[in-house]
Amino acid sequence: MTVLVTGGAGFIGSHTCLALLQAGQDVVVLDNLSTSSDESLRRVQALAGKPLVFVQGDIRDTHTLQQIFASHRISAVVHFAGLKAVGESVEMPLHYYSNNVAGTIALVPGDAAGRRVHPGIQFLLHRVWRPAARAYC
Repeated sequence: MTVLVTGGAGFIGSHTCLALLQAGQDVVVLDNLSTSSDESLRRVQALAGKPLVFVQGDIRDTHTLQQIFASHRISAVVHFAGLKAVGESVEMPLHYYSNNVAGTIALVPGDAAGRRVHPGIQFLLHRVWRPAARAYC
């Protein structure tokens, strides 16, 4: 199984990547390194004794997402690519909205964009993410 971990170079994301690699999963990380470093991913690979695929890019970049889904048979997505500083979110609400909401929207419609997405992900998107997204409309 190949798991896409967005925000995978951050604290929680890197620990998730380590656990996934140790569990025998293949991992693809998408991170723009705005609040993290690729050093964490080097350490994860050293600890796990297994490589992962790292793509430096932004969650809102649909071209990058399309390339990832075209190049890897993604079976699951763990989405940690969100900004989280409360004070900063009050000062820059549109930046947070763009990253956190628009970024998630760019990630979600894999099946609509013709990406190769495992049927389990489509089920998750239809049953969990899409109904929840309606609450923000």
